[in-house]
Amino acid sequence: MNALKRIDINSHEFLAYPLGLCLSTLLLSYFLSSLFVGAFIIFSVRYAVINKTLIKSIKRADKWLILPILFYLFCVLSLFWSVDSAQTLKGIGRLMALVLVPIGFVFSLKFDSKSYFNVLKIFSASNFILGVFFLITAAIKFIEVKEIKVFTYHELVSPFELNAIYVSLFYVINVLLLICKKNKTKFEKVQIGFFSGLLLLLSSKTLIFGYIICLGLLFVRHVKRFNKKTIIISLVLFVSTLTISSFIISDRIAEEGKTRIHQVFEKDTFGKAYYWTGTSIRLLQLRILKEQLEEDNIFLKGFGLFASKRNIKKRHETFNTYNTFHSYNYHNQYAQTIAELGIIGLFMLLLMIFALLFKGFQNRNFAIIAFGLLMTLIFCTEAVLWRQRGLFLFVIFYCIFMSFQGFNAKKHI
Repeated sequence: MNALKRIDINSHEFLAYPLGLCLSTLLLSYFLSSLFVGAFIIFSVRYAVINKTLIKSIKRADKWLILPILFYLFCVLSLFWSVDSAQTLKGIGRLMALVLVPIGFVFSLKFDSKSYFNVLKIFSASNFILGVFFLITAAIKFIEVKEIKVFTYHELVSPFELNAIYVSLFYVINVLLLICKKNKTKFEKVQIGFFSGLLLLLSSKTLIFGYIICLGLLFVRHVKRFNKKTIIISLVLFVSTLTISSFIISDRIAEEGKTRIHQVFEKDTFGKAYYWTGTSIRLLQLRILKEQLEEDNIFLKGFGLFASKRNIKKRHETFNTYNTFHSYNYHNQYAQTIAELGIIGLFMLLLMIFALLFKGFQNRNFAIIAFGLLMTLIFCTEAVLWRQRGLFLFVIFYCIFMSFQGFNAKKHI
């Protein structure tokens, strides 16, 4: 209570709290996360008005904040050529965070290190509580069904009907940001181990691979600073993580090994009995994209935001796939973007990824680099920005990293 009393609602420090609460409620409620984003924007504008920094804020805003806004404006522009204007209007409403969150950051001036660490603290605490809840409910379920699978993948997060891949994305980002924090508390060190364990249990192959890659890059970067004991311990932990993750997801890797790639790209029809894997359905979606680019003249501008659904359904009906596949998106952000917004939209998306990596390398900050690499990878297997959880997570951290003046080698690894 004393800590809350010390927070001045008119201060710049206060702006970190609605952001942290938004990130903390993304896995629980779309309404609450939207409410806290709205609160951040309102209080940012209020802060600029009260402190008379409106003009100053605009002048000092990082130029990279314009990219999500331009991307959103192009989404709006696609309404003029959309093949399904009703869906495009729906998409325009759902992606408003791409313009509203950057505007909030413009008016809030640049984030300082204290604000960033407050956001990270709230985000980490909520993820820790959720993780404990997932394990407790899994343990109760295990007592009933006596099946170890209740501790893994979608089963682990089933109490809230969540997707294990999106939950994994939250945990892998969280654990890497904590690892990149220079002065860690004992509880933060516990959180690093806890989140790493949950990431393995959630069994997302792409994100576990991304986590291992980031840990490897971090080790290589700092190996010269380490003594022999630290190097041995680091190598043991790295190899152990690699071995344990391989063991946990071995069944899923074996399952994906049954993918018949040549059939996915060559068969005219599949039938309801065809055996599908996660890889094969994603490859089929890419085949559909290839055919759309060749037959529907969408390369430059796309079908229009959210307007690819009818065409995808039509092609699935031709292939005679399961009815549930007919409503699938491309499960690939790059494919989703080029199909609906063409090469222009894809270029804007890639510019945002480039901006993250450029800022990270420019400031020698591994937290930004790791976030950029993870988003680059997850965009290959999920249309992250077309889901509220993924959109809010991406645009908030993107804006934090673009706005934060404290990101440098002295503050972070």
